[in-house]
Amino acid sequence: MILSGFALTRRPSWSLPLPLPLPFVMFFAMAMARAATAATVSCPAAGAGPQEISLSASNGISPQLSLASTVCVLVHLRPKDPSSTSSSLSPTSHSSDYILSPVSRSYEGKPWERVAGPFQSSLDLDIACNLSSNYCDHTITSPDITGTGTGSYYLISYSHTNTFDEELVRFFSQSTYGATRTSIADFKANSNYEQSTKGMALWVKDQMELPVTSLRETYRKGADFSLTGQAIGSATVTPKHPCAQYSRWRDYAFTADDYGKEFTVQNFGTDGKLLIVMGGQPRTIVDSFQSSDGGATWSGAGTYTFRYRCGGAVGGEVLIMDKIKNQQRSLAGGNPLVVLDDAAIATDPQTVVVNLPPRSELETLRAVWAPFLQETPAGGTLRMNSSISDTPTSNCGAIPTNSANYGKILGKISGEESYLWYAGFAELDNNTPDAPIADGGKAKKDLGLRDCATAPKNFLNIETCHLSEEGACAGTNTIICGSPNEVANIPDLPASQSNIFQFNGVSDAMFFHSINHQDPAASFITKLTADDQLRHRVAWAFAELLVVTLNQIDNGEIWSEIFLNYKDIFVRNAFGNYRNILREVSYSPMMAEMLSFLDSASSMYALIREGRVSRPDENYAREIMQLFSVGLYDLNMDGTYKLDTDGEPIQTYDNTDIQTFARAWTGFQRHGSRSNYEGYWHHQNKIDPMFLNGEKRDPFPKMDLNGGYISDGYPLCAHIPSGSFLRKGAKYRLVGNWNKPELSPETGFWRTHGSTTRTVLDVNSPLYQTLCDSDGTKCSYKTVVELTQDLACYGDECAVDTLGLIKIQNDPPLYYEFMPFPCVELAFSTQAKKVVDTYKRAMCADPHVKDVVFDSCCPVGDLGTSWQTKASSYCKYSGEKMSFDGSKERCELEGGIMCDFKELHPYKLSQSCGLGIQRWSNSFRWTSESCSTQVKVGSSGLVSIVHNPNLDINSILSAAGKTLQQVHQPVSYANNNFFKVKWDGGDFPSLEDGCGTCTTLSDGCLCDVTVANQVHFEAFPTVDQVLSELKVGSVPLEWMPEYSLVQDTGGVQMFNKGGSTSTDFSVDTIFGVTQGGVTRYFMNSKSIVTVDDGAQTYSFRNPPSLMSIIEQKTSDAYYETEALLDMYINHDNTPPFIASRMIKRFVTSNPSPGYIERVATAFKTGTYQKDTVAFGDSTRGSLEAMFAAILLDDEARSVVLDADPTFGSLKEPILKLFALMRAMEFTMNDRIPTLRMVDMINTIGQEPFRTPSVFSSFTPDYANPGSIKDASLTSPEAQITISPTIIGLLNGMMAMIDLGLNECYGGFGMRTVWNCGNFRTRFSPERYSNGALGFNPTDDSTASAVVDELALLLTGGRLTDNSRSAIETAYNSANASGGKNKALRMAQKLIVTTPE
Repeated sequence: MILSGFALTRRPSWSLPLPLPLPFVMFFAMAMARAATAATVSCPAAGAGPQEISLSASNGISPQLSLASTVCVLVHLRPKDPSSTSSSLSPTSHSSDYILSPVSRSYEGKPWERVAGPFQSSLDLDIACNLSSNYCDHTITSPDITGTGTGSYYLISYSHTNTFDEELVRFFSQSTYGATRTSIADFKANSNYEQSTKGMALWVKDQMELPVTSLRETYRKGADFSLTGQAIGSATVTPKHPCAQYSRWRDYAFTADDYGKEFTVQNFGTDGKLLIVMGGQPRTIVDSFQSSDGGATWSGAGTYTFRYRCGGAVGGEVLIMDKIKNQQRSLAGGNPLVVLDDAAIATDPQTVVVNLPPRSELETLRAVWAPFLQETPAGGTLRMNSSISDTPTSNCGAIPTNSANYGKILGKISGEESYLWYAGFAELDNNTPDAPIADGGKAKKDLGLRDCATAPKNFLNIETCHLSEEGACAGTNTIICGSPNEVANIPDLPASQSNIFQFNGVSDAMFFHSINHQDPAASFITKLTADDQLRHRVAWAFAELLVVTLNQIDNGEIWSEIFLNYKDIFVRNAFGNYRNILREVSYSPMMAEMLSFLDSASSMYALIREGRVSRPDENYAREIMQLFSVGLYDLNMDGTYKLDTDGEPIQTYDNTDIQTFARAWTGFQRHGSRSNYEGYWHHQNKIDPMFLNGEKRDPFPKMDLNGGYISDGYPLCAHIPSGSFLRKGAKYRLVGNWNKPELSPETGFWRTHGSTTRTVLDVNSPLYQTLCDSDGTKCSYKTVVELTQDLACYGDECAVDTLGLIKIQNDPPLYYEFMPFPCVELAFSTQAKKVVDTYKRAMCADPHVKDVVFDSCCPVGDLGTSWQTKASSYCKYSGEKMSFDGSKERCELEGGIMCDFKELHPYKLSQSCGLGIQRWSNSFRWTSESCSTQVKVGSSGLVSIVHNPNLDINSILSAAGKTLQQVHQPVSYANNNFFKVKWDGGDFPSLEDGCGTCTTLSDGCLCDVTVANQVHFEAFPTVDQVLSELKVGSVPLEWMPEYSLVQDTGGVQMFNKGGSTSTDFSVDTIFGVTQGGVTRYFMNSKSIVTVDDGAQTYSFRNPPSLMSIIEQKTSDAYYETEALLDMYINHDNTPPFIASRMIKRFVTSNPSPGYIERVATAFKTGTYQKDTVAFGDSTRGSLEAMFAAILLDDEARSVVLDADPTFGSLKEPILKLFALMRAMEFTMNDRIPTLRMVDMINTIGQEPFRTPSVFSSFTPDYANPGSIKDASLTSPEAQITISPTIIGLLNGMMAMIDLGLNECYGGFGMRTVWNCGNFRTRFSPERYSNGALGFNPTDDSTASAVVDELALLLTGGRLTDNSRSAIETAYNSANASGGKNKALRMAQKLIVTTPE
């Protein structure tokens, strides 16, 4: 990286420090040789200095390719002041006046390529290589390149080689959290790994296939804490039964649950003993009770308040307040030992005494009380390693069934007169998608929990959910689902590993094991020890890209599992598909809270349902583009900007686009609380993916970023045939015993109303038989069923257009719900029908759409001018919807007629679909009247839809004094639901021009429209033309037997209705294109909306929407979300944008355009191959292919590029720290088997889940002021490599080398001793640190052997000769004065301070 011209020759960027920039004079102090203008120029020899090159008359330079093991770089030197009139550059004396920028390079004999940075892009550089002649022509065609002040070009060469061990360390530095002696030895010992890039490719492949080390699993498995008393009332977990194996017992009197409670100390017996009583419970008998100042503050019998305690163990410090004096002091002797007798126990009749096994079966868990890691004088928590049978002798049957009463359980140790209080070990259940809790959490709910444990159905678990058995939580036939990585805790952890993690709010936690810093601790443990190192490096990079941070989450500092669960998104999907990451992040309640789109609702919903004017939240809509997918500017595949005619970057999106997509990020809501995770019962769920409330989703069309609409490519809803629910591909979703659809809105009281009628399938129905999937004795109901063939209708199935909720079993009840096919409605129509709801709100509807409007039917003799004309419904089931023709046919069968009804008849609704309840639904019903649409054109050409239903009936209603029909507000002329369209030619009616013959409104021009369905192709198209130009999808061809194939050419199939030929191009023609094994079909039509304002004709394509304005179904909201995610992942920018971001995290801050393009291509195609090792699944967004390309590309693997000052990056502080810990073999203290490092965000600038903002710890395009910024290069990590973090990192690493992990002298750990000054004299670092570096040199016979090994592991062999010599001298000196351990620490400390 350019920090000082080209002075740095052996400092690989991937661990480059940030020294002060050296002056340009150090670069140009070497002799310069001026080359004569010639067709071909040889690269100077490595070390020979820069060679000035003159442009040829045609502005060309033709350098030869570099030699093996060298890199040759073309650079440009120019004055900062473009108006400089100096005829001769003098950088040696005026270095600060000039800018040095890289242009291109050749390395290891490879063709010349452009390097990173906008400067080389501005040159309009064209490189054409003649490899047979060993040179590449450079043509520079930007203006004024030879004018005054434009500078000069130079060639300079570097060489650099590595041993294979050094190359491995370099590779592991990029792909893991740091090399270790073991990782190097294992690689070399693997016979499949060649000492080449192929071996590295095989290692990458193996890493990608390793089992996943989940952060959430790590946390939950190590969750080991007590749970008693009042905590149980609000907990989401329960304690283990006192008689069960691995239950916990305590021999200390006070617990954290006692905080703030009053207790009494009573005189007991005749021998001066005292009895401590808390809430009527006898805790223990003591000889004395006094303050730690010898009883001067308080002592003896009385009333006290428990204030605080540091350790849950005998002798642990406890703070007591005297009730009379209100003075608090520590209790002398600390937390008392439990000592009780029959008389004391008898004082509380509620106490249940259980007979425990002998002490030999009770394992004492080491009690270490904080903050100073001192072991307690005696006792602690004991684990019962066997279970107790329920016999009269054991008294287990007397234990209360509600775990809230477990605090009254006392255990008597067999063969002793000793007692233990039950300590309530919290028990977590395994509840993963593959193995959900069988009873849904019923057993635990019976113990006192308020909620079931089953996770809600979502895209992560729906394929593995199953029906509950009898007696399950929430009843029989509920859906039981698990949650990813929701594993059980380990009840029999080794004694030294107990109390690793604590759940907030429910644990009897010691101060040292406070709830803070647990989530980073779990992350730190995996960074240090996980086998799947590459996976966790990838997850860290994505967590820093798609940021959720503690400071944006309500009470985030006290919760751990929610953050670990969020980061597991990246752990699980590290080598999956980026679209899956975007989807999981978008549905994450953490991200919704972070970027404030949680509960965001459409303007329509806010106004109609809540009576308020508001707009959807725009935060996530902005950041998912700017930071997570497409970026700010249009990109070429090589990551360079696309430029407009003025040479300026083209913005990817504008504020209107943000507002458009904000409308799509509406309707997301959190699930309610459940049990079996960290939290309180009354808290909303921050673990499981959110659900969509379709009614809150904005229903209006939404343009995409390419001039189309996110709903393009889907078939028209009008083309979905009646009975689609029986067609191949139809899907059904198991609802369980809940009598309410999940995917369609429905009036709430229908669920329990006695008249509600559902479709009941006959056992002879092919649909029933398919859903039942019987094995001959009983049905086997799947959570999702997709029809693999068309089915014949049976009974009422033949009489309906579509289905909703289906009752497939009566006792116990069981329901399926039909999942309607995704389809679109067009915004404007001239052939619509009027529909009216119960509240007499009228609007337009497409008469061919079958699943949004209810039927209606008027008696033939009840028409005319009477206001009393009332409509009935003849539906087959509650909530049945149908097309206009379906309603008309049904009505005529009943002897009625379609009309413009005045109201619904309260007593003449069909009994078959629920007497009376249909009347009170606010859904819309067909009328016989027509309805037209208009367009309101607002500022900047935005439009809104205006409906004009025929309201002639109002004259009758008005005369009768009845409520009039009104146009529904969202489509009235006064609505403000504007959206973007693409006007042909860019012109549109405007208020500024007076609106012409359109009606002038305060917020736009109200214009009539004509709508025409036009033929698109009149000649046979290509694949690209079909995919880019046709916007209306087709229903599957197997649904339309009248179509036949008439031409198959160039990957495009053409289908026409029977009798048509390949020369007949009509709106009914269908084109099919197959890509990636999937065939997509498109109609050869386009719907055009035309507006005439009297002076000019304007037009735009009729906008489609997956959402209906009439009824906002949840299923459609899910479909629209998927379409939006498709837009992000399929955008041209996404491959180079994500490729560039990830390359910067793993290899170099300034990747060449060629490198970015190769990685972006792997992302786009989903494939990558290196030395016969293949990666990816041929799916766009494949992260396996992308990360293989990042790590195995020639630019990443060529060690000679370490000598190129433009290559590489500063190492992130957290990567530097863990590289030290791994290389120097950090080992956790077995007394404290966790890795707590605190306040790292302020000490080194990085910490998991503590990122300052959504913009990460540092921005990817940050450029350090000075030569880097002048050269148009970036140095992202330099943004946090500032004086405080440099000092903080060095102090922490020095302290770790000297004293292990603790707080002293700038250490990263928690405080473990009172006085740091006495650390080595009074306290042993090995005993009183959270862990220490355990490295011992393989060969410590000489200083050079030790330094060589340290240099290999910590710098990849890049340590300079001068540094080696100085460190060896210091090593020998320290060895002479203090021995080899002191000498080793000295060498380690000196190496971590070097630039390498």
